[in-house]
Amino acid sequence: EVFAALEIFPKRMLENIHLLQGVVFSQPVLLKLIEKGLSRDVAYSRVQAHALKALDERVPFLDLLLKDKAITSVLKDGELRAIFNLDACLHQVDYLFEKVLGK
Repeated sequence: EVFAALEIFPKRMLENIHLLQGVVFSQPVLLKLIEKGLSRDVAYSRVQAHALKALDERVPFLDLLLKDKAITSVLKDGELRAIFNLDACLHQVDYLFEKVLGK
């Protein structure tokens, strides 16, 4: 019943995502840093600091990460940019809605 009346505005959804300066990718960045060998504590403190700065100063999160030697020594430019691929994050959306809605 809730989904039947749901209106979706994809353009507005993208605008909202962009307002967050890419901070929506902070968890995948954190997990990739840990996977690549950075300690969880160091990875968390670096990612959190950059995420907060991105939101406070309205600067792209990715740009801040790319300037951080502690991060770029673990993740190369291409690896970091790949994490910020929205299409890759959404590739399972149709499957998930099908599971939830049974369609």
